[in-house]
Amino acid sequence: MATERLNSILSHLSPSKSGLSAITQKNPDDVVITLAVRTPLSKGFKGGLKDTKLDYLVYSLLKKVIDKSNIDPQMVEDICLGNVNDGKAAYIVRAAALAAGIPNTAAASS
Repeated sequence: MATERLNSILSHLSPSKSGLSAITQKNPDDVVITLAVRTPLSKGFKGGLKDTKLDYLVYSLLKKVIDKSNIDPQMVEDICLGNVNDGKAAYIVRAAALAAGIPNTAAASS
């Protein structure tokens, strides 16, 4: 595994390919976005979601992503969600990911 990773990094540094062949080459460390979802919007602290807790919203979002994308949760390696209102959002994202069935080996951040 370490040899594969090192070879991948070295292949990125060597100028052996250029143009279209360079950007269409598949690498084991390629990022794959399976689905992008937007949570609902409402007026800050006044709208229809004012009483909805962040942990429930994130949990519902992750469950919906797993259901809609039809991916095996065991294949998820990283979860990144944006939040500006809660300093503990990273902990909430982590707990919601575990509750949604994503393995503890997956990274989760906000």
